[in-house]
Amino acid sequence: MGDADTHPPPFIAAATTAQQSTDGPRLQNSLNFLKNYNAEHILLRRRAAEEIRIVLNSRPNAYEPFKDDIVDVFNKILKKPNEDILVLEQILWAITNLSHANSNLIHELLPTVGSFSFLFGLGLRLASATALLFESVTTIPGIVRVIAQHAKTSTASAVRDQAIMCLGNIVSDCDACRKDVMKTGVFETILDLLQTPTNLNVKQRDHYAWTLQNILRPSPSSPYLNVLLTQVTRKDV
Repeated sequence: MGDADTHPPPFIAAATTAQQSTDGPRLQNSLNFLKNYNAEHILLRRRAAEEIRIVLNSRPNAYEPFKDDIVDVFNKILKKPNEDILVLEQILWAITNLSHANSNLIHELLPTVGSFSFLFGLGLRLASATALLFESVTTIPGIVRVIAQHAKTSTASAVRDQAIMCLGNIVSDCDACRKDVMKTGVFETILDLLQTPTNLNVKQRDHYAWTLQNILRPSPSSPYLNVLLTQVTRKDV
């Protein structure tokens, strides 16, 4: 599982100018591959996702010329039904690292879902899609909601754990991020995981508890967000 805090070294600048000059082509080629090729090239898809994560980890601000492609690719991968587990893990790990580095790219990923495509991609019929569309467009942050859904429903522990770590980083970025994460219900998801008899190891429990701690940590600039968390929790209970 990718962890921005424990995977050494967390953020190393490219060692030479020559290396830096190759980061752009590496990033663009990997993005192009993930946009244009299908699951038949799964080993290459995994490598492309890893390349994106490595470049953005070493240079968190290298994304600017490729911002639109990154947002598009990350959204499609996270919202794709039955996406490869290793590809998903790499993209979640990349978002975790970007959030840990306070990259502005996180805010490019926060806008709400704005079309039928994601709902139909999940195989929902028209009636169900219509019923969910209003809520999805008007109130639920797109990428954060999807990450929280992976945390709640993924049967792959690597994806679930990375999704929880990812949200634990995002919730600490800013008040807008905190509010968006709090709306997803991931707080209750983590509590359920911790209280359900499972084979969670010590590291997993520590990561889950760390995410809960970040969610509960008071916001000095917006105390109302702490009230919002209490209201959401009481409503669900």
